Amino acid sequence: MRVLTFSKSDRLVATMGPEERLDRLERVAKLLVTSGRRTRNELRTNINALIDAQMRHEARFNRQFARLSAAQAQTDVLLRELIAAQGRTEKKVDVLAASHQELATAHKDLAVSQKELAVSQKQTDEKLSALIDLVERDRNGKR
Repeated sequence: MRVLTFSKSDRLVATMGPEERLDRLERVAKLLVTSGRRTRNELRTNINALIDAQMRHEARFNRQFARLSAAQAQTDVLLRELIAAQGRTEKKVDVLAASHQELATAHKDLAVSQKELAVSQKQTDEKLSALIDLVERDRNGKR
């Protein structure tokens, strides 16, 4: 049995005998095995590189997550302190507002008293002037 094959240049190549075909099949098989090993090794190397990268990224992620969790906990503590301080501030503002209201009322009362005092002082000055005039007339009349 003769088999015809074509070369790369599409020329008819002489037929091969069984021994030559077996040798050629062995070479092709060796090439396939070698190629398969190379591909498997490259794949294994790539997989190992991916695993290493994943492990590094997981470790980095875990460190960053731990830092973020600690920062979040600290923020929560500070926020609770801020809320408490805000409550104290609001109470103090309420006390201050009440005190301010009392002070404003006292200020108004003081203004009214001051006006009354000014009127009273004016009357006193008028009466004192009248008294002084009277005393001077008495002295002038007696002398």
